[in-house]
Amino acid sequence: MADPNYLGGKLTMFYAGDDSGAKRIAHELAEALGFEGQDAGPLKQSYLLEVLASLWGSLAYGQKLGRGIGFRLLRR
Repeated sequence: MADPNYLGGKLTMFYAGDDSGAKRIAHELAEALGFEGQDAGPLKQSYLLEVLASLWGSLAYGQKLGRGIGFRLLRR
């Protein structure tokens, strides 16, 4: 998270919540840190973000890919 810029572009920072004002702030913070902020929906979707974080940990440490990996949402 220290450097979200990769060869393919910025990493995506997902956030979820029910408060539109808080989500706007989360988006602004993600963008200020260099990520592409992406709304993942209402708070009930947050468990999916926990699963994504677990996948990251499994790949980084379990599969020994290291901490220099990240996720990016691509659009066509």
